[in-house]
Amino acid sequence: MGNDGENTTIGWALSSPVLLLKEGTRTVSITFSQISSESDNTSGLLTADLFEMQFTTAGKWFSSKLNDAPVFDGDKYSFATVLDETAPAVSGFDPAVHGYEINAREWPAVRVRLRKTDASVYQFLRSVRFGRIDIQVSCENAASVLLSNDYGVLDAGKASQAFGFSPVVGSSLYIGLEEIFYKPLLSLQVNIAWKGIPEEGFPIYYEGYTGDTNSLVKNNDDFKVSASIRSCKEWKSIAASENEAGFPVFQQPMKLDVAGYFENKQSSLAGRENEDGLLRLSISSPDKAFGHALFPRVLTKASIQQAQGKDVQIPNEPYTPVMESVRLSYTAAECMHIGDQKAGMQFYHIEPFGIRPVTPGIDMKGSFPALLTDSVRDSGYLYIGLTGMEPPLQISLFFAVLEESTAEKGTVTFSFAEQDSWKDFLPNQILSDTTTGLQQTGIITLQLPETISMHNPAMPAGQYWLRFSVEENAANFDRILEIRPNAILAKREMEAVPVTYNLSKLPPGSVKSFLPAIREIRKTEQPYPSFSGRAAETNQARFMRISEMLRHKNKAVTAWDFEHLVLENFPEIYKVKCIRHSRSGSDRVQPGHVHIIFIPRIMHAERRRLFRPVAGQNLLNSISRFIDSVKSPHVQADVTNAAFVEIKIVAQISFRHQTEAGFYINKLQKELEDFLSPWAFRDDMEVQLGSKLHLSSVISFIETREYINFIDRISWEKNGETVREQEIILDQKSVVVSSGQHDLKSVTAETVPYQNYRGIGQMLVDINFEVQ
Repeated sequence: MGNDGENTTIGWALSSPVLLLKEGTRTVSITFSQISSESDNTSGLLTADLFEMQFTTAGKWFSSKLNDAPVFDGDKYSFATVLDETAPAVSGFDPAVHGYEINAREWPAVRVRLRKTDASVYQFLRSVRFGRIDIQVSCENAASVLLSNDYGVLDAGKASQAFGFSPVVGSSLYIGLEEIFYKPLLSLQVNIAWKGIPEEGFPIYYEGYTGDTNSLVKNNDDFKVSASIRSCKEWKSIAASENEAGFPVFQQPMKLDVAGYFENKQSSLAGRENEDGLLRLSISSPDKAFGHALFPRVLTKASIQQAQGKDVQIPNEPYTPVMESVRLSYTAAECMHIGDQKAGMQFYHIEPFGIRPVTPGIDMKGSFPALLTDSVRDSGYLYIGLTGMEPPLQISLFFAVLEESTAEKGTVTFSFAEQDSWKDFLPNQILSDTTTGLQQTGIITLQLPETISMHNPAMPAGQYWLRFSVEENAANFDRILEIRPNAILAKREMEAVPVTYNLSKLPPGSVKSFLPAIREIRKTEQPYPSFSGRAAETNQARFMRISEMLRHKNKAVTAWDFEHLVLENFPEIYKVKCIRHSRSGSDRVQPGHVHIIFIPRIMHAERRRLFRPVAGQNLLNSISRFIDSVKSPHVQADVTNAAFVEIKIVAQISFRHQTEAGFYINKLQKELEDFLSPWAFRDDMEVQLGSKLHLSSVISFIETREYINFIDRISWEKNGETVREQEIILDQKSVVVSSGQHDLKSVTAETVPYQNYRGIGQMLVDINFEVQ
């Protein structure tokens, strides 16, 4: 069911055309509203560093820091960030790059994930439910504009005549920015850098255009344009401010209220008369525009008057508006009410192995969806992916379980992935379960229905997924060593054999094929040794069993009775000890109680990995039930595993061949394991319950190794704590086991002069003797 130390990644994602942000300084704000929560408000604990906000770009997810901690305001919850001009363009979603399969893959997406999985924060966010999402974006100084006028397409990278070489009233400039065509705009600002505007102002520049000293215009703002938006295949005028006939063309930026005009239509300059989304600026005043048509007449008149000797100023050539650059800034917003099927905008839950769209029919269940996925609500999960099959069919899975936990475990629920959700197996679809809910090694046989799907968005595609979940106590489940499909249980059948026949366990690999062969079976494997089974009873064994039965009469009275009854009825038990007037967890005398301690047999394949042979809860329960059936009702019996005392040796050692010290440290490590836990490596060695261990015996063992020169320092630890005593005495409930890693270091005679020690022969003070 996983390890508590491994954090998973969860969060949420949102796709929308509004997020198409190519350049400029871009601000993104996402607000969840109509908020409700089932848990205490812990929003004060939320900080910006708890979250990771990322946008889809051409080659990766691009991370952007939140402006501040998410803002919780009454029934609203907001996230905001800024992408500066150096940030890459936010572009469309690409499953090959961004790792998910989503519905609206052509649109960009943003995802917010928890960096840290603080339990209280996760519980709060999982309980936050919302009914509406608002996205608002703003972009400043976008330069990749599309420009054209009545004469053709203009190069936005070069200076261009905005309204042509001889503009008149009605001459137009068309401006487009591809990304705004997809968005419901709230505001739009046009910032045009004009070239060659007269420093003295247009009233002085145009003196003489209307006769006498009158100017064509009274101030610069007299040059105005009307603005309109192409929407629904017609041009819709944008109203200027009150008492204004248009927008002053040289007053920058030009602020346009375009709310409600754009309707998410794609456009391009090609065929602009038929496409929506373009902005048109048309000269509206003064009547003579920039005076290009008037100039020949006023020039002729002034020239004649000057020839007549009159003091007349020759008029300037009319100003032709030339753009050096065009920048657009805008704000746009889009909202989605949960329950609406709105094209383009989609909310997703990021789950540990995939991403799942939140749709009303699946996620709401009569209420609004949660901000974070609520599918991860159980204590632990085990996911199994299956390939190479065509449902419906029956499948058998073998689970090799390391049965060592005796803690209480929860009930396992078996589920399978459908197209958009998880569905529990029906009772008649769980054909058998010899693991007792993943508590012991065994086989689970399931009937996979036709509705199981390879395309559940919450899981990696291409596999049929099974899920085993437990509501509580997931950490109490044992480790699963291996899972194998297509498993069967075979029983060895033998004809009568002599009692002298050695009926040993079949080692792994003994069973190689079916007899007779089955063509449909390509390969047969036996990964583990056989289990259970007993050899034919010899006369001596029969006499012993009958003698023991006559003694205890199938009733447990004495400690001897308890021990031999358990060993006779549970061959998987290696050693058992019954302690009278004792109970688990207490060192005091407990009349009326017996404490039964046992050590199970361990498989050969596990010996080098496992120094603590313990039985799982199922075996404990079976023995406990058996004891209850044979003991007196006045006796209370506790059945437990033995307690293990781990011994760790800490030593500085000089080796005879110092250049190979690393090799000999590893060799001594293994030999110390064998010395302290011999039963883990040799069948002829018994486990000793309740024993005594002297440090001098460890020293003697090390010194007798042929590769040891001398011991410089040595001490030992008991269950991780340093022990100063030279002797460790175990109670009759405990067993000495070796540490999996002793602290062994190499020293040389030069660094530790041997003559500095005081002692008798090879026995030294501070090593063999301790000064009191």
